[in-house]
Amino acid sequence: NATQKAQLNTWANSTGQVWTLCYRKSTDGASSGTFHSQCDSYSNTFSVADLSTGKLIGGYTTTSWSGSGYTGNGNNFLFSLTEGYRIMHGPGQHSSSYPQYNHPNHGTTFGAGHDWYVNSSMNGGNCNLGHDYACQVGSYGQTSCRNDFCGNYSSWSVNEFEVWGR
Repeated sequence: NATQKAQLNTWANSTGQVWTLCYRKSTDGASSGTFHSQCDSYSNTFSVADLSTGKLIGGYTTTSWSGSGYTGNGNNFLFSLTEGYRIMHGPGQHSSSYPQYNHPNHGTTFGAGHDWYVNSSMNGGNCNLGHDYACQVGSYGQTSCRNDFCGNYSSWSVNEFEVWGR
């Protein structure tokens, strides 16, 4: 909605920015291949997932999803629109050099411990928050941390998934 879009722009320091929808699971199909073919050309993206746990979460990247391997920088972040917070990638966690993981057979993947990973079918994944992106509740490996962000570790499905780029 408009309020959430404004919040995302504020968090990304891009107030008033208009974003282009490059992928929507419900209309483009549930495939990481489709996601990559339609979104890899964008250098900045918002990925937003509506999970079966009732969580509306996502991540922001400042580098493309093309290629394979770790990329990104300290400007990448995860966010919870459900809980109203942003989690910056940065020092103090297990690693500070792995904000995003690119792979043609993965959906969006954030962090070396795969703090948040969406699988190739764009229907599930896992949530291991706290490795590269700080927990808001609890600490790395604790159920409370995972539950706060995704609802649980991997017993969730993706109801809808969108990627917006510029």
